[in-house]
Amino acid sequence: MIAKKVIWVSGNPRSGTSLLGKILASCKGCEYSFEPELLPYIINLKDHLSRHKWKEIYQGYIEEELFFNLLVGRKINFRKKEDSSIQVLKSNKEINKKLLTNLSRVDLSKYLKRNKINFIIKFPAIDINKVISCYPKNKNVLIRR
Repeated sequence: MIAKKVIWVSGNPRSGTSLLGKILASCKGCEYSFEPELLPYIINLKDHLSRHKWKEIYQGYIEEELFFNLLVGRKINFRKKEDSSIQVLKSNKEINKKLLTNLSRVDLSKYLKRNKINFIIKFPAIDINKVISCYPKNKNVLIRR
């Protein structure tokens, strides 16, 4: 399960989270999400839903919407001048390999068992403790400046 193994890069805005995120994302076997849009909303839902229902929504978002789409190249930013651009993080060979990946959602768990992949989410100024309380194996790289 992907949600159990996320590496978070967090800290105050303008503290170096983008730089560290880029460094980690450029490593082989890493998939990187730069400030996913719905994440703060979903994390804040934890205060209003049962733990079970929240985990169901969170896991669905992380695994299906976020990382599956990253793995198969559906949600890739090609704007070179933006911090979230894949062209800043990966070589053309790695990008082409990703775009040629023919992976279905049904085969995702098999693919993850065969390939060691680290999932990184970079998001400054977010209350990651809400996630870590449910997923204690998540790693949090907290930048203090």
